[in-house]
Amino acid sequence: MFSVFSIEVKKIKWLPLLLAILVVPLLATSFGTFNYMSNRAMLTHQWESLFTQISLFYFSFFYVPLIAMIVALLWQVEHKAGLNFIRLSSAKHSQFIFAKCFLALALVVMAQIFFFACFYLAGRFACRFGSVDFTLYLYYFIASILLAIPAVFIFSALSIRMKSLGGVTLLSVALSMFGFLACAQQFIPMIENAFALNTLAYEMNHFARFTMQDSLVVIGFAFTESILGYAFAERRLKYE
Repeated sequence: MFSVFSIEVKKIKWLPLLLAILVVPLLATSFGTFNYMSNRAMLTHQWESLFTQISLFYFSFFYVPLIAMIVALLWQVEHKAGLNFIRLSSAKHSQFIFAKCFLALALVVMAQIFFFACFYLAGRFACRFGSVDFTLYLYYFIASILLAIPAVFIFSALSIRMKSLGGVTLLSVALSMFGFLACAQQFIPMIENAFALNTLAYEMNHFARFTMQDSLVVIGFAFTESILGYAFAERRLKYE
């Protein structure tokens, strides 16, 4: 497994990945900060108010497509070779899937570190806020990483099937929008828990944490989605 992972690291095309990791969080932070500054008279809780504005943009509309782009870019290298490297390798398909997913998650962590750094810099230098208690933000950071796992597996399966980066990205935007509507409108009870990251964004917008019951439900959905994503990825890799 380690040898496969080291090979995957060597195959990374860093420029498009770094552009996605840096540009997307920066855009979301810029939009959110501008929205906060435009409504500063009504948003009176400084760090909390700024975070609700930035997180609303980022986690509702940007984060899921960012994960999809990262995953699709990692699999694009394989498609350029017609998946022959995986087919001709003695390593199991599952090793490639887990190596790609682990690497994608590591890149997502980088993006999240940069996002929260952008939030802090916007608060300190653009909004001129004072000190901040990072306890709740650390909770959101960890939750956003853990709940990204099912998205990584699902988009891995889709990226094996779909060779186009644009196609995977557009589908992720559609899923993100549907998840946002499901959480905001709650038109089908419980379905919002299937969109864990959108549910997290809803909690962030209210500056709240998951209850124990909600956490168990969301984790249950996330675990099921991860298993299904892996199963479809392995199946698609076998027959592609």
